[in-house]
Amino acid sequence: MSKALKALSTIVFVSFLLGSNEFIILGISSELAHNFNVSANQIGSLTTIYAVVYAIFIVILIPLTSALHNFKRLIWFVVIFASTNILTAISFNYYFFAFSRIASATIVGTINSLLIAFISKVAPEGKETTYLVGVFTGISLASVLGVPCYSFLTGIIGWRILFALIGGLSLLSVVMLSLVLPHWDGDVSTSISNQYAVFRDSEMLLGIAVTGLSVAAVYSFYTYLEPFLRTNIQLNTTSTSLVLGLFGLMSLFSNHVSSWLQRRFAQESFPRIFLIIIVCFIVAMLVRDNPVFEVLVIIMFGTILYLIGTPATVLFINISKRNHPAADVMGASIYPIAFNVGISLGSMTGGAMLEAFNFDGIFFGGLILAMLGLPLSMILVKKIPA
Repeated sequence: MSKALKALSTIVFVSFLLGSNEFIILGISSELAHNFNVSANQIGSLTTIYAVVYAIFIVILIPLTSALHNFKRLIWFVVIFASTNILTAISFNYYFFAFSRIASATIVGTINSLLIAFISKVAPEGKETTYLVGVFTGISLASVLGVPCYSFLTGIIGWRILFALIGGLSLLSVVMLSLVLPHWDGDVSTSISNQYAVFRDSEMLLGIAVTGLSVAAVYSFYTYLEPFLRTNIQLNTTSTSLVLGLFGLMSLFSNHVSSWLQRRFAQESFPRIFLIIIVCFIVAMLVRDNPVFEVLVIIMFGTILYLIGTPATVLFINISKRNHPAADVMGASIYPIAFNVGISLGSMTGGAMLEAFNFDGIFFGGLILAMLGLPLSMILVKKIPA
């Protein structure tokens, strides 16, 4: 195996651990609600809080630690990430659990941004987009293997051991990263004001809005998928894990579709993605009274989960290179920020619909968000040069 492929494999492994930490709750929310004697909505609210903290601390940590060498800060952040998972494993009540989740959220976004930035240092020339898909594949694998497997394993070994396992594997990844990644210093002379300039860029802000609404539309439903399957469709644990697994497999496929959309349509992918999301929600609402068709449509929803990933990441990196060449890591961080802004908005929207209409309105909130995003995506295509 070439050095570049070894580096890519390690980046995929670390991104899988990051995704597992973020998405594991989606597969075990019912168990956590039972263990801590709280509602499913309270557990779901942690997804919103996690996403908000994730996005905020990228903006804080990347500029404040820019004087550190990129390789060293990546290693230290992964060590801290491992520690927060151990804290989660020993949580003795809901509030300590929430604290440990927030602690994880403060560091995950920065690690993810650094991994994306390292792609340009390890990918062979002309293969940057292909290697970027590797980062998203790791996150998708956390859905494919993580969410359904964690849902199943929680009933066997308990959720605490799962978080401890994530922590232990994260420490192992430190050794792996040290062996395969270049000791890239980065531009340590870049000022904090230059880093923050990306957030005063109207093109960046429009891209964040479009990406965030795409993610929000899907996550308004996905955040509450596990309790929806158990409570609304009344599936047992095995059937729920199976549906989550099939959903995850389709989401893995969505990464490759995302890469194809970027190669084929570039920025014109964005309106097409919103149209696909809108059609999926309309179909889901039409088959609402048929559990079999409803499950099939839910599985198909996996194909749209990460469609926005590659086009959005390439868009932000290109804008950063063109307008803010000194803020390379911050430019790489914009997609994770936009993604988690979307998760936050989506989970809040889904929670509000759940509170107001129970599960009957779970698809409607996502449809509204997608319809808001469609015209913005058209403006983006016209405004930003390809």
